[in-house]
Amino acid sequence: MKLSFDSSETEAFLKDGPQAKIQIVDGGHFALDAATGKIANLVDCFLTIPENPA
Repeated sequence: MKLSFDSSETEAFLKDGPQAKIQIVDGGHFALDAATGKIANLVDCFLTIPENPA
């Protein structure tokens, strides 16, 4: 899979949010068109995570 960015850039997200869950989707520049089902599933899973009050 050829990424449209450097995958090491994801480390910056983890510095800001160590509990972040990062998913790299093989979808190219038009990821929403190429990987619609995968992205929809990831968004659905994200939206159904129970809130953890601080």
